[in-house]
Amino acid sequence: MKTCGSWELPSRYTSVQEEYEAVRQSAGLLDLSCRSLVEIHGSDRVRFLQGMLSNDVKALVEGKGLYTLFLTSQGKLVGDMVLYALQDSFLMECDEERKGVLLQALDRFVIAEEVRFSDLSDAAGILAVCGPRAAEVVADLSDSVRTLAQTFDHVSFPWRGAPVRVARAQWTGEEGFHCMAAREKLPELWQELIAMGERFSLRPVGWEAYQVLRVEAGIPLFGTDMDESHMPLEAGLEDALSTTKGCYVGQEVVARILNRGHVNRRLTGLRLQGGKVPEKGSTIVAGDKEIGQVTSAVFSPALGQPIALGYVRREFLTPG
Repeated sequence: MKTCGSWELPSRYTSVQEEYEAVRQSAGLLDLSCRSLVEIHGSDRVRFLQGMLSNDVKALVEGKGLYTLFLTSQGKLVGDMVLYALQDSFLMECDEERKGVLLQALDRFVIAEEVRFSDLSDAAGILAVCGPRAAEVVADLSDSVRTLAQTFDHVSFPWRGAPVRVARAQWTGEEGFHCMAAREKLPELWQELIAMGERFSLRPVGWEAYQVLRVEAGIPLFGTDMDESHMPLEAGLEDALSTTKGCYVGQEVVARILNRGHVNRRLTGLRLQGGKVPEKGSTIVAGDKEIGQVTSAVFSPALGQPIALGYVRREFLTPG
């Protein structure tokens, strides 16, 4: 089992290979109790978050979302999140184990602003459908899902007497959708998605297969591949940075690095010889020189060899 805050997630349901193939070839269903939801209310929410977060919150309209970061004034990561724009609020999706730190850090900056944070972790949860046939599975919940054209687009609709929000998201390198619903509805929603996905060969997917999928896709995970010691550009998080929005916490450091043109280390993908999967923290060497450390490693079915994510010094980042 994978422990995530107060939740335990299955390591596997059948086999890692079967679950991996389901996502790569058809569809897989993941329990995302490792992700938390927080609603952000208040008349000053847009202005406040625009000055706090790294991406352009002001540009969001209802039904849209974006990936963004909260940084320290030194430009180091506090946490990452997806922000969804609702009619009168924002919905923040973040790592369950990082939620408390993020909320405490953001709340320290609230002085006279009308901004309120409501932790929905006990009230709502997320299931994810991923794979090339994921859109066909979730479309059976509501035709409105077919309108989600871009990553983080989202729509809410009634389902069996309660609202469900579906957002387009990519957690595995394949097309995917996050289905957000009340906790008491999640078991029923899980069974419904299993039943609807049967004709598409959908399978439940555990934590081990998910790790293989995301490492193959080069998707970093907070607490595993990045933490408070890293800067966004070291972790390859350029998509979470706006270069046009103006000031936000840590922006001066980010701008200075962008103007300088490089960081001294960077998270990169590694193809490994031999059959052994290295442990997290293993040293990466070139000749007799230590050049970095492994953060995540798995055996890749696609390549038939071990692969890893790890931080490597800038002068050794050239492919090959």
